[in-house]
Amino acid sequence: TASTPARRVTDNELLCEIAGRKCYDSFADAGAKRTNGEYLRSMWQGRVPHRSTGYHAKISFFFAHISRRVSHELIRNYVGSDRDEEGSPSQESTRFTHHPGVYIAHPYCLDKPEELLRFERSVQLNYEEYVETIQRKVSLFEAANGKKPVGLDKKRIYESTAGDLHMSCGTSFIWTTNSMALTKFFHERDDEAADMEMCRFARTVKRVCLQRWPNLFPDFVPARSA
Repeated sequence: TASTPARRVTDNELLCEIAGRKCYDSFADAGAKRTNGEYLRSMWQGRVPHRSTGYHAKISFFFAHISRRVSHELIRNYVGSDRDEEGSPSQESTRFTHHPGVYIAHPYCLDKPEELLRFERSVQLNYEEYVETIQRKVSLFEAANGKKPVGLDKKRIYESTAGDLHMSCGTSFIWTTNSMALTKFFHERDDEAADMEMCRFARTVKRVCLQRWPNLFPDFVPARSA
């Protein structure tokens, strides 16, 4: 049988290796014989880890239809400015966009038909009230001004109504972070003691990361030669 072709080392993995080798001018000594995976593991899991080099690996995700509960937890616990270890979010506006009516059920409900039915009824009512409230405010504006609300007037209607949506309503955002922040995130939120929805989210992100950039996550990937 044909052997599986070797995985190509990604730019992010190579960048972190170059950062480490430059710190020690180790391009030509015995350390040069190490593979990328071996080198990063030696830097980040040694007796005195040199993990600062992992912050060079910038990784961007597009998350679609994540509940606002999860986005709030991510921002509350992890996301700050890109100058620190956490990352930078760009989240869907509640002033410029009309919510599409997507809601995300908490994992607790998924194997409990009665709870799931209750959730579906609740969010259906919530979305109907959201739409009806916007329509009512638009009608009031038109009656008072003889025209449809646009620009700032439209934003005021949406921003004043967005808070009526459940925290389970969906949102979408771009999140740029780095391998060290993700390592911290996986240790703390891929855990049975974590919020079930947040744990599901963390495990999904972790699975993608370990498939795409395994050498950046030696805490979770067995030693390899790549």
